[in-house]
Amino acid sequence: MKSQSRLKEFCKLYLPCRFRFSLILLCSFAASLFTLLIPLCVSKITNIVIDMDSSEALSKLLPVCGVMLALAVLEMLFNYFYDFYGHKLGAEMENALRQKLFAHLTRLSSSEYDEFRVGQLMSSLTNDLLDLTELFHHGPEDYVTSIVKFIGTGIILVSVCGPLSLIAFLCIPVMALYTLYFSHKVRIISRKNRQDISDINAQAEDLLSGIRVVQAYGQEAQAERRFAAAGKRFFHSRTGIYFIESVEYQGVQFLLQLMTILVVGCCAVLISKGSIPVSVLVAFLMYVGYLTEPIRRIAGMTNQYQQGMAGFERVMHFMEMEPEIRDAADAESFLECRGEIRMEHVSFSYRQETGEVLHDISFTIPAGGYAAVTGESGVGKSTLCRLIPRFYEPDSGNIYIDGKNIRSLKLADLRSQIAYVQQDAYLFDGTIEENIRFGREDAAEEEIRQAARYAMADDFIMALPDGYQSLTGPKGVRLSGGQKQRICLARAFLKNAPILILDEATSALDSRTEAQVIAAMEAQRKGKTTLVIAHRLSTVEHAQQLLHFEDGRITGPDKAYRRN
Repeated sequence: MKSQSRLKEFCKLYLPCRFRFSLILLCSFAASLFTLLIPLCVSKITNIVIDMDSSEALSKLLPVCGVMLALAVLEMLFNYFYDFYGHKLGAEMENALRQKLFAHLTRLSSSEYDEFRVGQLMSSLTNDLLDLTELFHHGPEDYVTSIVKFIGTGIILVSVCGPLSLIAFLCIPVMALYTLYFSHKVRIISRKNRQDISDINAQAEDLLSGIRVVQAYGQEAQAERRFAAAGKRFFHSRTGIYFIESVEYQGVQFLLQLMTILVVGCCAVLISKGSIPVSVLVAFLMYVGYLTEPIRRIAGMTNQYQQGMAGFERVMHFMEMEPEIRDAADAESFLECRGEIRMEHVSFSYRQETGEVLHDISFTIPAGGYAAVTGESGVGKSTLCRLIPRFYEPDSGNIYIDGKNIRSLKLADLRSQIAYVQQDAYLFDGTIEENIRFGREDAAEEEIRQAARYAMADDFIMALPDGYQSLTGPKGVRLSGGQKQRICLARAFLKNAPILILDEATSALDSRTEAQVIAAMEAQRKGKTTLVIAHRLSTVEHAQQLLHFEDGRITGPDKAYRRN
């Protein structure tokens, strides 16, 4: 039942382009018909050559050859149309599905991303969808072509010589059962192979992203062993597919050869007895070739179908994942924000078995207030920040902004009111300007530079050879930790949101630069609610409110700061 449901979902993908798809199928149908008529012309020519003298035969041959030429030209034109436009349509459908999958992935919650690796997603966005491109095109058109040729050939064979056609038809059920038996095995092992290639991508992404750690600890050999283990699993499953495909293909080929031998032998006996003319043998052999071609193609298409559907199932697995955090049915807009943040008895755990990270948290930060969160590493400070933009949902309790429960607000509106700088400064592979502009896409160039000045980033950016057009590299590898943090701060300042959350956003800066950034932030944060996580006293000395965390609980103001 599940495979039938997947097939229906797959067929629905053709609905938006059904008109072009119908034209492509019509062209493949027409091309197949023209192909079937050519052997009849050959049979006619054979009869003319055998039965007539040369002078009479020439006048009869020219019109038949002309008809054959016309059929060949028409066959070429229709084949070109359905081949080129079929591939183009398949590529369009693949691209549309990839965009749809990517858009869906961007809406999944952080908890979903905690459960799988990015490399697995990359495998679905590339390998799985690439197989689907071929299936989108070759699947329907090849099946139509094969069915038309098979049925048309069968009808013509029966009309040419009924007894001989029975020999050919007796072999077909055996081939069909043989193909179906192996196609089921291909489907099973293809799923395993898809999982193995996604594991390879995940391992490569993980190890190469952390290549500096690998090299720093001299663990290149261990990294190679981990990658080799994933590669070995893929090799074994891929070899299994090749083995099954080879056994299936060679078996079908043997049955086809056997059918041809039987037909030729019977034709030879009948010709020797004068029961049929030689032209029937010529036509029959050509049509037997046409009869076996669809069988070969369908056998190959069955494997392609099984592998394509295995990829489609993986894609649909991600597409069917519902975001844990999404808008409520009656979610309200939230376009104006003063910035008051209130938590009431909030508790949270990433997993039930790991215990609570936050326990019974309650506090209020007034609109425009400046609060600092302190405490040792691992006590839940960063988790607290992630709850406010609803990256995660609390297990119990409520969070309010301007007196409104954040669960009742549209998620996009809520996050538009918050500028958030994470503990891990993340830059996209692009220019510095593009990374800062990510905070507000329509920002003018001068606004970008002003945000960089607030973050004390303008000087070092302008000192680079290409200035704001300098490339950061993947994850900002071409910049230092402090430079990356300042660009992330500039991005947040550019967004100019009513709520600013800084999760150890200045930890990689030296004391002098940090003091300059804080002074600039103080000058331009008027009216903004600011929540800062920091370990340095200098970072929180301007705070109006202190929240000290111990073991996931607020235990009071930071004692060290109070003594200071």
